[in-house]
Amino acid sequence: MMAAMMLPGAVPAMARTRRKLLFVLAYLGLWSAFGAAAALLQFALESGHLLTQDMALRSSAAAGLSLVAIGIYQLTPWKRACLRLCRSPEVRPMRYGVACLGASWPLMAILFVVGLMSYYWIAVVALWIAAEKAFRWGGGLAAVAGVALIGCGSVGLLL
Repeated sequence: MMAAMMLPGAVPAMARTRRKLLFVLAYLGLWSAFGAAAALLQFALESGHLLTQDMALRSSAAAGLSLVAIGIYQLTPWKRACLRLCRSPEVRPMRYGVACLGASWPLMAILFVVGLMSYYWIAVVALWIAAEKAFRWGGGLAAVAGVALIGCGSVGLLL
């Protein structure tokens, strides 16, 4: 799933590098490690009966706090720096991968709130990540997402 979500956005950077195989291996290796960590988190949450049948967080408080935390991250200078490097095709493969991971993992964490296997939300998150990376105004999209996520998370905390 990680490869399907993230590799298409890396094609422009991959096309500009001379060592395409090294780029793909480094990029996929990094995202595979992230995918494994996410799978371990999912397993731990399932083992603790903290996920619903749809594989979303059972606790509205945990979901709300998660959305607020993700929203705050979207507004940080670290997110902006990662997004800037992730848009730069001249960055070395591993640094590019780390930057893209830093720019994208919080949005992927939203899937723990809405349902890990929801194809609708997977598509929405993948398209949002691609838009943040592809457009010059992607930083503005990140800020919009940040404010919206803080708002949604706050509402979830009140319920």
